[in-house]
Amino acid sequence: MAHPPPPANPNSLAGRSFWGSLYSLSGTSQDSLLFVSDSFVFYGDASDEAWQDGAVAPTCAAVTEECRPYTYDAKTNALTIGGVPAELQPRAVTYDGRTYGEYGAPPAGSRFDTIVTYVNSSGLCPMYCTYYREDLTFLPDGTFIRGAVVSGTGPVVDFASVPADRKGTYEIRPDKTILLAFADGSQRVRTIALAIKDDGTLAPAGDGMVLGGEGYFDIRD
Repeated sequence: MAHPPPPANPNSLAGRSFWGSLYSLSGTSQDSLLFVSDSFVFYGDASDEAWQDGAVAPTCAAVTEECRPYTYDAKTNALTIGGVPAELQPRAVTYDGRTYGEYGAPPAGSRFDTIVTYVNSSGLCPMYCTYYREDLTFLPDGTFIRGAVVSGTGPVVDFASVPADRKGTYEIRPDKTILLAFADGSQRVRTIALAIKDDGTLAPAGDGMVLGGEGYFDIRD
């Protein structure tokens, strides 16, 4: 995989994305640091839980709780976010006591051969807790399966079927999104990013895939 191109402005982190998670009794917080320009970074939950069509990455036009100003000096590697010092490592940012790994968009037309899982919970765990799990299977032929599979046996042959709203085809697009076209005619669009290794290349999809702002991983043994 080719190394990412150098930034147009050496004193800007614009276009670079970082993601991290933190477990607590009320669930796992999954937050992103998206350097959306040479002066603003989006900090917070970048997920689109409803999987809305046409979902795009957040943008920032003014200072808000989620849109924070930042400064970066490439010569000294000095980074501040919202006036607070942060540490920029080769492929990570440590800010507000948490470390966020760097992610990058896969090339358009990419194909995967993996099963990735998103898991989270809410409530006062473990006493009162709601758990959520989603499995996504991506195949090299450009098809995918989401969630449960109905299976059974018969007198002639075993069978397995997947409902039309749980399967379809996927396309990695140049605008850093993935288009999921379901067999029932519906579509979903989400931003997509994969973990970046220390050498600047993209890690396998199972090592870390961020859809919207939610992390999916291959958790199989």
